[in-house]
Amino acid sequence: MAISDDIWNTLKGQFFAPGSSESGNPICCAVASKVLDIYREEHIVEHTAEVGKHVRERLEREFLPLPHIGSLSGLGLMLGLDIVVDKKTKATPGLEETNLIRRRGFEQGLYLRVMGSRLCFSPPLVITQEEADEALDRLYPILAELKSS
Repeated sequence: MAISDDIWNTLKGQFFAPGSSESGNPICCAVASKVLDIYREEHIVEHTAEVGKHVRERLEREFLPLPHIGSLSGLGLMLGLDIVVDKKTKATPGLEETNLIRRRGFEQGLYLRVMGSRLCFSPPLVITQEEADEALDRLYPILAELKSS
């Protein structure tokens, strides 16, 4: 963003949050409005809650007991597993271990988002329960085979 010296001197030292080119743009607002219509018509929120509940139940039942899963959090289809080296201390693995999880996921046809020691499960909102189960079935052996350092 380019501004004059007078404006800069007025704003200097103050919080200033400029908009972006799509902020308030009527075309972007129309698209967003249509997306919300589609969410309502296709019951996306309800679908997400239903599939998310199923996924969370599987993660709690099958994944939380694994030695290297420290905790589970999230809501709907935005869930996360904390990868730990030790459940008692909650010590987190290093980059080498988390990169190994990513690589093994890729080998199984999964794109895994591991941020720090957190494995994020946030698939498209239109994922079916069967597709979610397939992803979890592929993910489980990767996490079950993690070795202690």
